[in-house]
Amino acid sequence: MAINYSIGRSTGYKFQRVTYSRPSTLFVKDRLEGSLRVIEIGCAAGHNASDMLKKLNVSEFFAVDPYNMEAPATTITQRHG
Repeated sequence: MAINYSIGRSTGYKFQRVTYSRPSTLFVKDRLEGSLRVIEIGCAAGHNASDMLKKLNVSEFFAVDPYNMEAPATTITQRHG
């Protein structure tokens, strides 16, 4: 992903990602009826979120991603506690 980001910043071109439905999305699609309230933690670029919104009957969707591209790598890997 870092390579794609670097290429995109320097050239304006990014590789197209082929998306697929995750097993959890297919499970819910086959077994649950009615509208769903969904929360996705760690949504990154939003490919999975987009797929869920297209395939499921979602009434409310919350996406949470605390990742910060500007933060140094050490803050992401530090343990707290």
